[in-house]
Amino acid sequence: MTGRTRLPPALEPYLRLPPETSLILLTGTLGCAVHWVTARFVGSFLAPLRGAESAAGVGPGAGVRSGAGVRGSGYGFGDGDGKRGEEEGQEGQEEEEEQETAVILASWLRGEKFWATEIRRTCVHTPKLTTANRYLHLDFLRNPCSLADLESTVSQAVTKLSPPEAPRAPGQKNTSKKKKKKKRKIVLILDNPDLLLALTACSAQDLYTTLLRLRSQTYAMVVSCAGDAPLLGAAAAAAAVSGDAASALQTTTTTTPLEAESAGFVVQMVYAARFVIGVRGLETGSARDVSGVLRVTRGGGVHDDQKEEEEEEGEEEDEWGRGSRGKGKGEEVKEMEALFLVGRDGGARVFERGAVG
Repeated sequence: MTGRTRLPPALEPYLRLPPETSLILLTGTLGCAVHWVTARFVGSFLAPLRGAESAAGVGPGAGVRSGAGVRGSGYGFGDGDGKRGEEEGQEGQEEEEEQETAVILASWLRGEKFWATEIRRTCVHTPKLTTANRYLHLDFLRNPCSLADLESTVSQAVTKLSPPEAPRAPGQKNTSKKKKKKKRKIVLILDNPDLLLALTACSAQDLYTTLLRLRSQTYAMVVSCAGDAPLLGAAAAAAAVSGDAASALQTTTTTTPLEAESAGFVVQMVYAARFVIGVRGLETGSARDVSGVLRVTRGGGVHDDQKEEEEEEGEEEDEWGRGSRGKGKGEEVKEMEALFLVGRDGGARVFERGAVG
């Protein structure tokens, strides 16, 4: 387990910042909640940047010399001058701002104090990040709202976390080599928005459409929802039969509106997600050294990313005539199944079957 962020090593590759416009789906059950995975995502996204540690004189990148000067110091060494070091320092600061990530956490089941405690287990302090305008919690447990209010509230939160553009003097040219419209990457994390389906506040299609609009306003989105077998039984039954057998099943099997809406929402999210992380209890019952099973599977969104890579492969080529496949699209999602243990202190461990937890 990483000492600085206390993230399970087996889970770290999946907790990294995903490609732009990605959707990650987390599912849990009534007896096996997935909130600890959600907290690890927040901790991973808000972990201190290596560049920030270097600027403070700590960390592995502190005092690293680049060319004739120290990057980020503003002072020259050797044959170089201070001006060159200052320019490199400004470029390093701009690159750091481009890599900075902010998180909006909206929860329907848990309050702000609960999430502050859970995220603190990853060595990330939300009060400091809230002051730094990098973290914002939306408490829909105490302040429920409609879908229209949800969209407007999230839009206001995105505007609040987006840094204002620096004013430019008349006639001043942009000297930065890389200019991006949005320097800060804002990730939206929704904790159990499917509760709105149980409250009959909206339909599955309306909720999914609203999430699509919110997804377009942020860099990426992480959504957690219930994956209990009774709620998804309608989708499993429809997939097991087809044709006349399906209509016959509908006449013999009673499906509640909640089951139908929940199954429809989860299926839509799975097809749109880059990958799905699901946790469930052991089939053999409870155990003292194992809390449950964690499984990572590819979603339908990963195929969309691969299609975009193939389209861009022939458009951009380097000096060797090679395409741009794999550049900026993230690593390939590797499916896995492992066991996990959540201790009494809140610490989580993920390990393979047969390994010691």
